[in-house]
Amino acid sequence: MIHDLEAAAGPDATYITDIGEHMLFALHDLTAHGPRSFNIHLGLGSMGSSRT
Repeated sequence: MIHDLEAAAGPDATYITDIGEHMLFALHDLTAHGPRSFNIHLGLGSMGSSRT
């Protein structure tokens, strides 16, 4: 599914993920085409992690 998503979104897409198992799949399978094309959002403090 991730490969299909990447193919449909194209090389200019920006991917944003939260912490969780889906983040690990995204890190493993998505291809970042630029310095701002992949972002792990930590601002909501999900899964017990947050900025203090």
